[in-house]
Amino acid sequence: MNFMSKKNFGLLGVLALGIAVGTAACGDTKEDPDFVPGDDFIDTGFVSERFSCADFEGKTCVEIPGGDAAALLAHVNEHTENDQIIILGKGTYKFDSELTLPGNAKGLALLGQGRGRTVLDFADSSNGNGVHGQGTDNIWLQGFTVIDTAIDGIKIEDADGVVMRDVEATWTNKGDKNNGPYGIYPVRVANVLIEHSVAQNASDAGLYVGQCENAIVRNNQVWGNVAGLEIENTQYAEVYNNHAEDNTGGIVVFDLPGNPIFGHDIRVYDNTIVRNNRANFASSGIVGEIPSGTGTFAMASRRVHIYNNVYEDNNTVDIALLDGIVGDQDNTRPENWRIELDRMRGDYKGYGFDVCYDEVDEDDEAIVVCKLDPDANEDEADYLSNWRTHQILIANNTHKGGGSKAGKGTFGDIIGALFASEAHLPTIIYDATSESGFNQEDPSTLSNDNDICITGLPEGATVAIGRIADLQRGPILTNENLYVYGCDALKDGPISDVQLDGVEH
Repeated sequence: MNFMSKKNFGLLGVLALGIAVGTAACGDTKEDPDFVPGDDFIDTGFVSERFSCADFEGKTCVEIPGGDAAALLAHVNEHTENDQIIILGKGTYKFDSELTLPGNAKGLALLGQGRGRTVLDFADSSNGNGVHGQGTDNIWLQGFTVIDTAIDGIKIEDADGVVMRDVEATWTNKGDKNNGPYGIYPVRVANVLIEHSVAQNASDAGLYVGQCENAIVRNNQVWGNVAGLEIENTQYAEVYNNHAEDNTGGIVVFDLPGNPIFGHDIRVYDNTIVRNNRANFASSGIVGEIPSGTGTFAMASRRVHIYNNVYEDNNTVDIALLDGIVGDQDNTRPENWRIELDRMRGDYKGYGFDVCYDEVDEDDEAIVVCKLDPDANEDEADYLSNWRTHQILIANNTHKGGGSKAGKGTFGDIIGALFASEAHLPTIIYDATSESGFNQEDPSTLSNDNDICITGLPEGATVAIGRIADLQRGPILTNENLYVYGCDALKDGPISDVQLDGVEH
């Protein structure tokens, strides 16, 4: 896209500067005397510019009067074209159906006057998402709130080049299982930037980056969701300077079985993850197994660096590392997570995924055998599996309070039972189910086949090693003696900064 405003920034440049250079390149910090924020308004420290078509000389631009939902729908359905800017006025637009952005329109900008000022209300829509774009490449969304959608709030899928800034997705009813599952939801997207945005009260995940390649998620606020911020089956992501509070789980990184892109190279740093003790109100699914009081978990993940975060008063656990066996009781082995090579997307060679082969057992029955083999040639395998968690570095996080009581649910019940004799639940829990060496009494027998490294623990923080699925409690370690887990680097080297192709950041 090559939009230019009077301020001489490209369309994505206008959006993506600001935080990167320490200025408010597309923000106007002047107060709006007519704006009275509601009780649930969360200040991210950023105020969207009061956009008008006068800011974009020589470009196709239309202004939709505040509250005129019919005009907005008519324009999007009938007149949207490439490289077009749609300016939304201040006010509340009430919809009885989804606002669907046409997939054949490339370079589309939908710009409101700021969260809480421009509101898209979908309470009268009984099905569908709020704002939904599929195949809409190079899209810029900024400055509006979406409320009370039947399904997802803001969903962009199958696109390349997505920027969301100062947007919000929320539901009026807190803790309601009938709320939509996802608030801000890019899925199968490449090169996505999400910043200065807010997600609240989602019955699954407030901000959910799923099956994406190259993502930066920064300076966002997630409150009151089941999972605050999720990075799922995503390759190359940076998650930093976000605030997660009052969710069931704060910030989580995981893979699910069956998705043809395997997640790796994720950095989670400089986030505030506090008081995530909301009762789980998910209606179903894996997220329904998250116990309240969870700060972060990494499940079926690899090459994840979790560092310089502030954890405070999360009642169950600050950080948990889990294989897929804990997250999905119907898919408890690596072979259950296998994907055929010809279905794979993104980078998958050389990341230590389990290699799987079609074989025949002693009864001439067809079976699938999976194994961790660092020397295997992936091209010679029949499948790959992302079931195993490995190459995780946890470093120099702050831990305060927390560990007072395990939340409800399968995992929470196990944690509560295993560590009932402790004054406080462990700060970090590593499920060593797939480790070759494990002794409940002797830490010197522990293995580190999965290359888990922990360093910089504060005084009083503890690390519990166990085999969760087998209800086996192992030793509890401290910073003074982490045994084989006391390393401070990822085996295959540090994770590089994310580069967003075509998006200034």
